[in-house]
Amino acid sequence: MIANTLREIGVEQMISTILTPNIKFQTSNASFELLRTKINGLYQYYFVDKTQIIQEIIDGGPNIMFFMRPRRFGKSLVLNMLRSFFEHRNDNSSFKHLFENSKIYDMKDNNGKQCMYEQGQYPVIYLDFSHATFTTYEQMILQFKDIVATEYSRHYYLAQSSKLNTMQLELFNKIMRSEENDVELSASIKNLVIFLNQHTGKKVVVLIDEYDSPMQIAYETDQDFAVKMCQFIKALVSNALKTNHGTIKFGIMCGCQRSMSAYSGFNNIQCYTVLSQKYNQYFGFTQSEAICMINYVIKSQRTDLDSDQQLNFLCQCYITIDEWYNGYKFCNQKIFNPFSVLNCMLQFQDNKYQFIEGQPFWKQTSKNIILKKIISSYENQNQMTELMEQLLDCKSIKTHFLKNWFLRMVCFLCLKNYFTRSCPLWYIMAILQQSLSNVIK
Repeated sequence: MIANTLREIGVEQMISTILTPNIKFQTSNASFELLRTKINGLYQYYFVDKTQIIQEIIDGGPNIMFFMRPRRFGKSLVLNMLRSFFEHRNDNSSFKHLFENSKIYDMKDNNGKQCMYEQGQYPVIYLDFSHATFTTYEQMILQFKDIVATEYSRHYYLAQSSKLNTMQLELFNKIMRSEENDVELSASIKNLVIFLNQHTGKKVVVLIDEYDSPMQIAYETDQDFAVKMCQFIKALVSNALKTNHGTIKFGIMCGCQRSMSAYSGFNNIQCYTVLSQKYNQYFGFTQSEAICMINYVIKSQRTDLDSDQQLNFLCQCYITIDEWYNGYKFCNQKIFNPFSVLNCMLQFQDNKYQFIEGQPFWKQTSKNIILKKIISSYENQNQMTELMEQLLDCKSIKTHFLKNWFLRMVCFLCLKNYFTRSCPLWYIMAILQQSLSNVIK
């Protein structure tokens, strides 16, 4: 039955794929350029093609978007890909070659125009807030000055632009030297949008990764710190994205959670969560993508097996992957944890491609301080302890979906107000047992 299912989603067509020997798997800090660069005519890393999201953006998605997904679900790689696609580089070099043999390369927009005509056409601002890691407000502000100065320096040519007036040039150089005051810092992204628009005559793409990371650190540290940081992020981001309607092509923010107080400055942002149908296949691996990956490795490395044996081995490997890492349902889309699947493929290589053994790779990717605070603040501690003990014993629970924040984060997500669901995945069980047993004692 599993073999028939695999055939239905296209494994038989995958067999004819041209295989690259000794393919590598990149599990963290992967850039789109790294994954798509050839050496001696061959790609060195396995690449799960998510470039179709570019067509949806070109075809007129919301002007400002926020994608909320769990950690290690490919948010940064998607933003990096969008930057590589849309950015016009000042030295006139092109990243067009990175998109060869990808889905977007031959796709057309709603008007019948080749999507690749949009490649390399816009100035791009790219900011990664995960680099702000200090635990006091004053130190965090200094880090933000450095983050902004680094992006200003990436657009160093603006310092010589004849399209900027004297005051603008002075402000640009001041921020590039990290000499601005807090008010100027909060308006720095907005002003960079204006500067780039004036210099190029084109609308600007704004990409902000891990926008919530500094607020999480502040929340874990001190309440006063959290309030100040939330107000700062709100001013920094809303100044840039709320008031620059005529100068922004589109803006995208990514994060693990949204702060409603930081959002209060927006009235033009569209939030896409794990409950949203649109864009749900672009973060994490779909079932067919996970199967394609396993099949690719088996076809290239287990040449000692005939085609029927390879298919049977594929079925065995898929059962393990499905039991361990099929832990999410984004709206109606079955999604696999990509960080865990890629680490599992690395382990597969270490095992000489003889067998796949599931492990809870994802458990060390973040702290659990927020979870612990939520648990400790739950209004009925006895009920929380009882529910958690039932989950740890692999039993089903029934609770109110909208009110129980903790269970929304660790259980399967669905579109009902009430749900009954056991904790079915081994890696979720391992995470719960390791991280939460001490909390509920």
